[in-house]
Amino acid sequence: MFVALLAVAGCGIITHGTSQNIVCTTMPAGAVIKSVDGTTCTTPCTFTLKRKKDDLFTIGREGYETATLSVRSVLSASSAVNVLLPGGFVLWGIDIVSGAGYRLVPDRIDVKLKPVEGGETIMPFPGGVGL
Repeated sequence: MFVALLAVAGCGIITHGTSQNIVCTTMPAGAVIKSVDGTTCTTPCTFTLKRKKDDLFTIGREGYETATLSVRSVLSASSAVNVLLPGGFVLWGIDIVSGAGYRLVPDRIDVKLKPVEGGETIMPFPGGVGL
């Protein structure tokens, strides 16, 4: 019985780990996303974040308003299944302490950037005719 418990200990660690990938896209592409810890990437890109920690992203691109988006760590409903197993509170505790009992919300970032007012450039039509 003890061996069986060890085999499933911390189910969340085994099934999805303590980190989660967050895919980030913007329209237009090429925006810089910066997390609270200073990590940056240029969209489209992917951040790998610890499931146990909230984060705040600042998203910016020249000519567009800066956007801010929070990513929250919430308890995963799937980790509650551990409580139903023999010795489940121990298993659930392992997932909570390790961070595997959490998930990040939202699980992807898709942002349409808003042009800065008056910052739009008028592109000429082919042949040199502009608006």
